[in-house]
Amino acid sequence: MFDHNTASIDAAQLAKGQSISGETAWNYFIVQKPDTYQNWLNQHGNEQLAKVARLSQVLVTVRDWLIRDRARLQLPELVMNTTSGCINVLTDEQASKYLDGQTNQGLRKFARAYRRLVAAVDVSQLNQTDQRKHENRINKNAFIAAALSGSQKQLQVLQKHNKPVPKIEP
Repeated sequence: MFDHNTASIDAAQLAKGQSISGETAWNYFIVQKPDTYQNWLNQHGNEQLAKVARLSQVLVTVRDWLIRDRARLQLPELVMNTTSGCINVLTDEQASKYLDGQTNQGLRKFARAYRRLVAAVDVSQLNQTDQRKHENRINKNAFIAAALSGSQKQLQVLQKHNKPVPKIEP
């Protein structure tokens, strides 16, 4: 059941290593979006069933709100993930590992999508204008893929010879 005492999360007070329970995130969401909550109750019949069906969505939404609120307050960025039914504010070590994994996942997703862009589209089914656009998309992504491949190979060479990796300013 809804508990007004656990319906508040202060984005400014979040700290690395902190965890926000699913219950707290759920209650915070209810305060922010009561109409959505009511629709879910109507759809699922009761709060318990609604929570089972919607908690993962609520955790991601609340996490995004907290990130947005911290940005609006011009506070340092925190890395958060949603696992085990709660929102975790990651420590620096956890954030480094998590973001590295996310980056590698993004690279793998890019590589798969690029291969599909080349292989899965039947160019003969496109008109001449769309064929040119498709070819431009392939060329653009080929350039990105080549840059990624070259940089990964260069990184391996540097690591093999125990040389420092270049630092890139964001």
